[in-house]
Amino acid sequence: MENESDITSQKLRVGDRHQVTVGVMVHGGHALAHIGKHTLFVRHACPGEEVVVEITSVSKKIIRAHAIEIISASPDRVAPPCELAVPDGCGGCDWQFARVSVQREWKSRIIAESLERHGGLVGQRVDVEPVRGDVDGLGWRGRTHINVITVEDRSDPMPAFKKFRSSESVAFESCLVLTPGVNAAAHSCTNPGGDAWIQEGAQGSIATAQSGSANAPKVVHEVRGRSWRIDPQSFWQAHVGMAEALVDVVLEFVGDAQGQTWWDLYAGSGLFSAFLAQRTGASGIVHAVEESPRSVREGRRALHDLTQVRLHNESTEKWLRHHEGGVDGVLLDPPRTGAGSEVIRLIAQAAPDRVIYLACDPVALGRDAGLLTRAGFKMDGLRALDGFPMTHHVECVAFFTRSEIS
Repeated sequence: MENESDITSQKLRVGDRHQVTVGVMVHGGHALAHIGKHTLFVRHACPGEEVVVEITSVSKKIIRAHAIEIISASPDRVAPPCELAVPDGCGGCDWQFARVSVQREWKSRIIAESLERHGGLVGQRVDVEPVRGDVDGLGWRGRTHINVITVEDRSDPMPAFKKFRSSESVAFESCLVLTPGVNAAAHSCTNPGGDAWIQEGAQGSIATAQSGSANAPKVVHEVRGRSWRIDPQSFWQAHVGMAEALVDVVLEFVGDAQGQTWWDLYAGSGLFSAFLAQRTGASGIVHAVEESPRSVREGRRALHDLTQVRLHNESTEKWLRHHEGGVDGVLLDPPRTGAGSEVIRLIAQAAPDRVIYLACDPVALGRDAGLLTRAGFKMDGLRALDGFPMTHHVECVAFFTRSEIS
């Protein structure tokens, strides 16, 4: 093992071990460190720590490493509650080694940095808020996808998750971020070599779909007195309290919308469309656009009584290209990669007064927020919800109003 001061320009190789001082936490759940001219993205380390790292991958763009020994620990460090939340363990919980309050501080800084670096929006400090339903960052995950594997010396198959950036699976006895019901369901899966999708719904109901099985039971989710019957493989918020928390924030930004026309883009099963429709009333219109046929079917069942909701089964970009008619407000909840320049251009072309943007990736939010700002919108509100404790992920809701372009 070599100290970082002994290295200037030599190549780094997978398996090399080096002692480094860890710098700031950055997007993606890594902290930065440097060895000579090389920048390392280090997992399992707090800023300020002196650690021994092992190089896990080297490419032209990025060098990744795990902290395998802590020489000088940060006061923010705690013992991970799960024995698999370690290098070469489960790839899911990348921040169990830090207090939940510290995790939220890191997320707040990364959001602000992403908005400034990728969108040119300076000074957008936001506190990351807890979401009701977890206990100190544990027991919150009501939706999961597992592998089922055979394990040596075990007669029954075991549920498993993937290791970080690997196709290799690691079995678990009990995942501490899953709810007890989802944990029990994971251990009831009996198709070794297959996959299973599990969701927990209202009153602790559980639905499981295993690969190779037909006609999986639906799970019922309830939000503000409305119900959705969802296939376990369909998208729903993972945190048991997240759907209602997001609806609360969205409606705060929507305000009075009586008689208005709104677009719900990337609408999924119509969670937000239902409550937009309540705000617009019978004289308003909500266009819900979703590419997944399964999600649209689920939305039709759930929203059948809301005649002001028009469901469109096509991609957001395609629908925006041919749709005609004015719009007062737009809500969009794109995938992790964001909406992108063309969708933002088409939204700006429609000139809504308000845009509400949900993002689970701070960099995508920063990029698209910059596009909206340059297209004549101003960010007038920003909330961040900790819907993924013990991980680097965070959900943001940004509120934009149309302004004059100088």
